[in-house]
Amino acid sequence: MGKLIHESRYRRMKKDVVIDNVMSIDFVKKGDIIEVHDIKKSRKMEEAHRWQLIYYLYYLYQKGVKAIGVLNYPLLNKKEIVKPTDDDFKNIEQIMKDIFTIVSGKMSPPIKRRLCRRCSYVEFCFGGVETP
Repeated sequence: MGKLIHESRYRRMKKDVVIDNVMSIDFVKKGDIIEVHDIKKSRKMEEAHRWQLIYYLYYLYQKGVKAIGVLNYPLLNKKEIVKPTDDDFKNIEQIMKDIFTIVSGKMSPPIKRRLCRRCSYVEFCFGGVETP
C-alpha cells in the first residue's frame, strides 16, 4: 500500500532523490527554503517518521545544506512541517551511537514488543526471524 501511495501521489515531483548512496528522499522542493519531503501511509509510527526525517536533515546539514522537512500523509490529507533544533541534532548523534552499539552486537537480550515486527533492526535482535 505504501509503495502504491508513493508512486501515485506527487507525480510532478522528481522522486527517490538518492544522496551519497546513503539515503533515498521521497522528493525535494527547491525554493527560498529547501523542503525535504517524506511520504507516509499513516501516522501510526509518527515519532519514528519524525526522527527519520530529522536524520535526513542532519545528514544534509553536515553537507552544508540547510533545509526543513515535511512529512506527507496523503491518505489523511495532512502534512507536518519538521524544523529540527540543535537539541534534535544532538539527540540524532546519540541515537546513531546507540544504533552502532546495537549493530556491533553489544546489546542486551531483546524484548519482544509489538513494534518489533515493523522495526528495521529486527534481524539484529531476532536473527531475521519475524516476531509473532
